[in-house]
Amino acid sequence: MKPLGDSSTFFQHYVMRESHVDTAAAYLEIGEVKFHFGDHFVIRSFAGPITGALPVVYVGHGWTVAGRDIDPYAGVDVKGKVVLAHGPRALPKGVEIRQIGGINVGANTAFAEAARRGAAGIIFIPQTSALQNWTQMQGQNTVVRALEPPVPSAYAAPPVTSVLLVQKATDALLAGERVEGAEMVARGDRQDYPLSFQLKKTVTLHLPVGSTTDHRPYNVVGLMEGSDPS
Repeated sequence: MKPLGDSSTFFQHYVMRESHVDTAAAYLEIGEVKFHFGDHFVIRSFAGPITGALPVVYVGHGWTVAGRDIDPYAGVDVKGKVVLAHGPRALPKGVEIRQIGGINVGANTAFAEAARRGAAGIIFIPQTSALQNWTQMQGQNTVVRALEPPVPSAYAAPPVTSVLLVQKATDALLAGERVEGAEMVARGDRQDYPLSFQLKKTVTLHLPVGSTTDHRPYNVVGLMEGSDPS
């Protein structure tokens, strides 16, 4: 057996980066009101820290389905902005999307599409059913472990940071906008999504990393030569 790992050994090391969100310092500011992690929002995915005052663009369910000509991003620009979408399990009405493992056939999730279009992050408007599991969600997705550098995979972590709001924060975010909070949640529950639009207000998101650790796991790699010369 011939070693094919690092420095003529059998060990092929790689980097698995573990990052913890600093939930105590995390907040969402709308106007002059600060909303805090746990009470007013939870983390749904963490791909890196976000800090800054950012424009917000509403995009309905957030999915794109090329074969059905579904693109809620048409006519709006989300690059460098926060995407506002229903979810994270909202779907286009009447559309069945086939899943194979973590792959959605012929469709892109709000996570994938927001990242592809250069969005800074996602704020999810709550579905009524999602709020029933709030206590459980408070402890989820505050730690992410991902390969560094990233490797495309059906099992890779979502490529964009996202949060899910409670109703109170949703009401504050959508106050004075084209569609207000309670109506927006109700329309999302029945998959009656309004047309996409950019909000008049900006929000300040502060989602910092509390700690980062690089782990060095390894594969064991060797070559066994065959005996047939041809």
